[in-house]
Amino acid sequence: MTARELIDAVDAERARMGLTAQEMTSRAGVTEHTWQRVKYGRGGMHFYTANAMAEAVGLEIVVRKKEGAAVKWEKVGRKVSPAGTTITYRLANASPDQMVTIESRKRNVPHAFGSGKSGTYSVTTYHVCVRGVTVAEKVRFRDAVEHAERMMGV
Repeated sequence: MTARELIDAVDAERARMGLTAQEMTSRAGVTEHTWQRVKYGRGGMHFYTANAMAEAVGLEIVVRKKEGAAVKWEKVGRKVSPAGTTITYRLANASPDQMVTIESRKRNVPHAFGSGKSGTYSVTTYHVCVRGVTVAEKVRFRDAVEHAERMMGV
């Protein structure tokens, strides 16, 4: 359930009970301003605020762990070339033709001209790929994973 769906459920139950917004917020111990701000999407709320509003109209928020919620990415390939090293990851237990993968690309880059440094330094970027084509490039692996999982609805 999203925050928006939760607020809609609280508001529907409030209306069904015949409570005004003022009565409901008084029961919940929150200000009407907070209720209006959250209801109309002009800000977020803390879990305890959401829980207090739900309890004020007789609803209970239940949090459960989803089955299979532990999403795991595994290495499925490594390619070394003069340009650098590419390691490919895909969801564990995914079919070999899984369309979304993450590629860790490590390459050596020369220092900037005039920097006073010679040689190269190593740069790693993470590419979210759909069937081998990069759709997003991230600096952190965690950001690439979040992007890929959003794309797949995980």
